[in-house]
This record gives sequence, structure tokens and C-alpha cells, in this order.
Amino acid sequence: MRGKNILSSLPGICFTTSDIMALVKLYQSKNVSSFSPDTALVFILTNFAGFIFANKPNNIYTYLGFMLPALIDTLIICLYYYKLDQWSSIYIFLLGITIWTTMFFWYVFTFPNTVSKYSNSVGMISGIINPLGVFLQLIKIYKTNACHGVSIVSWRLQLIGNIGLYFLTGKLTNIFNITQSFLTAFLNLLIILKCATG
Repeated sequence: MRGKNILSSLPGICFTTSDIMALVKLYQSKNVSSFSPDTALVFILTNFAGFIFANKPNNIYTYLGFMLPALIDTLIICLYYYKLDQWSSIYIFLLGITIWTTMFFWYVFTFPNTVSKYSNSVGMISGIINPLGVFLQLIKIYKTNACHGVSIVSWRLQLIGNIGLYFLTGKLTNIFNITQSFLTAFLNLLIILKCATG
């Protein structure tokens, strides 16, 4: 049981640390041409879907594993647009994410039975869009043939966190849990290899 708790805590530790490192790398980079803000946006949506899929709204690991990384991804997107001096994009994005988050938590805590009933269905969304987000970053890296603004250490942590994500949900035989965890981890590995060799 203790080993499973350690594995369940990995997403909160790894994703949060990974996002912080990605934020720092983006801040330090003068060239952000290889960075994909679409990936960060998909990760935000994945984290919200994963929160529902885990169906543990009162568990601290659920907040650390999903909501804290979503918050940092929000900061990453804002920093990206700041680097491009696109203030209107920052304002529109922040307004949208604030409205979305407020409605999301209102619904989760107002209708917990409905959320619980459809948690596996929402897992399908997470299982599809989590690998998609990583794939978008991989495509951007291949298009630019570089890793400008992309942190390789961040993607290593993402790989470890995705393996831990498999155990956090507790749905070990669910195909969407497998795709959101292991398929995403495989794509993380491809980014790591491309950035290490490119």
C-alpha cells in the first residue's frame, strides 16, 4: 500500500516540478519558436478531465496531480504570450480560464453524483487529449528541428509523472488510463530523444 501511495504522489511531484522547470526555461529563452502553447492548453484540459476521471475530489494527491499543474500551465501560456508581447491574448486567456475553472468546480461540488457517474466517460477525453498534447509539442519540435524554449528535464519529469498517473487514478485495467499514462510517456520519450540528439 505504501508503494502505491508513493507512485500515486509522483504525478503531483513530477508534473508540478516539470511545469516549473518549463516555466523557468521559457522565461530564460530568448527564442521560443519550438515551444507549443497548444500543448500547455491541452494539458490544462487534460488535468481538468483527469480530475474528474480520478473521481477523488477530496484527495490532496488529486489536487497536486491535476490542479496545481493546470495552474502552472496557465502561467506558462501567459508567459509565452508575454514573450511575444501579445497582451490581448493574455487577457482573453485569463478571463476564459477563470470562468471555466469557476464553472468547473461549481459543477463538481454541486452535482457530485453526476460527476461520479460519468467519470469513466470523461476518462476517455483524458486518454485521448493527453497524448495529443504531447504529440503537438513533438510536431512543433520536428517542424522547427530544434528545442528552443523547450526543457528536456521537464519532459523527463513528465515521463515519470505519466507512469505515476497510471496508479493515481486507481483504474489499472481501464484502456483510457493506459493511453493517458503509457502512450503519453512513450511520446515524452520521443521528445527527450529528439532534444537530446538534435
